[in-house]
Amino acid sequence: MPVPSRIYYNDQDTDITLLNARVDAFKETYPAPDYKIITENRYVDNLNKRDSQIIYYINLVMELNTIIPIADPKNVTATPNPVIYSQFTILDASVPEGCTINWYDAESGGNLLGNSIPGDGFQTNQLTVDTTFWAESYKASTGQKSANRVSVAVTIIQLLLDLYPGAAAAYSLRKLSNAYSGSCIRVRKSSDNTESDIGFVNNYLDTASLLSFCGSDNGFIKKWYDQSGSANNGIQETAAKQPQIVASGVLKIQEGLATLDFLGSRYFDLTSTISALGSSSWSAFIVAIRPDNSKFGMMFSNSGPGPFTLMINNDANKTRIGNRSVYKVKDANPTTRQLISSFNVPYGNNGVLSAYLNGVTVALGADVPFSRTTDFKILGLFNTNYFKGNCQEAIIYQLNKTDDRPDIEVDINTYYTIF
Repeated sequence: MPVPSRIYYNDQDTDITLLNARVDAFKETYPAPDYKIITENRYVDNLNKRDSQIIYYINLVMELNTIIPIADPKNVTATPNPVIYSQFTILDASVPEGCTINWYDAESGGNLLGNSIPGDGFQTNQLTVDTTFWAESYKASTGQKSANRVSVAVTIIQLLLDLYPGAAAAYSLRKLSNAYSGSCIRVRKSSDNTESDIGFVNNYLDTASLLSFCGSDNGFIKKWYDQSGSANNGIQETAAKQPQIVASGVLKIQEGLATLDFLGSRYFDLTSTISALGSSSWSAFIVAIRPDNSKFGMMFSNSGPGPFTLMINNDANKTRIGNRSVYKVKDANPTTRQLISSFNVPYGNNGVLSAYLNGVTVALGADVPFSRTTDFKILGLFNTNYFKGNCQEAIIYQLNKTDDRPDIEVDINTYYTIF
């Protein structure tokens, strides 16, 4: 802002205390070695006696009945930033001594959201979209404000399905979509068969509520809720076939994070079928480990011959991705969780299977047609071939997501640290 050459007090200024405060504010905003006060009213003697310094600069003639701006805010911050969907953040800034901070929703005009003292912070409302806030220095004793407002942009953490939408079904023990407002799982306590829906805290399974509900009992999953928006939940009504998540009051863990244990003959039925015909594309991303060495451990399947996307650690300690007759093979006997990505791209009346294990392509010769005759309708079983492993996430698209595969795998790996 240009520095005033002279400051004039007009005859309407009758409060000498206010005038003196304005002079102090001017000197704070525009420090200089020499000042001269030029007045045109009856307070000339009072002012000159009080301040013998000289206010002197060239540029602008300003009347002091127009309030002199004070210094702009500095170090405008939001903590945390980015922020979890539907959570708040704390705004703060540095302003001149004796000032507070006005918070606005616009660079000029707009709505005053509140006022805060530096260091105390201003708590926003719950945020669901990226939002910019504006800070203004404010001195209540003189009514002065900064000439400019200074902004801070707060972004919302984007989750996997926000970035890569369109999943037909999505099951996870972390939150996958900001748009999803439901629970993560429905758990049954073994001692009395009571049930409770367990949601998310900070985008992860609310393990505190889960363990509080189960106490020293076992906890089994009756429902694994679909976060895709399709309400295609994984459901198991039969107690003996429900995957386990708590054992004698202890959370089932796979490398530091909660997991579903599909031990023995445990699986979910899907609420509705997912088309996996050879003439349509599908893509699957699964975080799992199957230490069992029996054949044909299935993740997504149907009740009869048809599509399967995951067989790991079947015969000869090999990872197979595909179905019983058409699959990709990788020598592996995993002791840690794996990220399995598989795709079926239309090929005539069939499809061509491609597969990746921990971000690396799994290939055995040329791609071959992958016959599809029915739909996915079961999670964790084909016929009598149970998955018999741990699973933390399973997402399936009725789309060809091969172009998005690297970025989706980065999102998954960033969270789970698989490879």
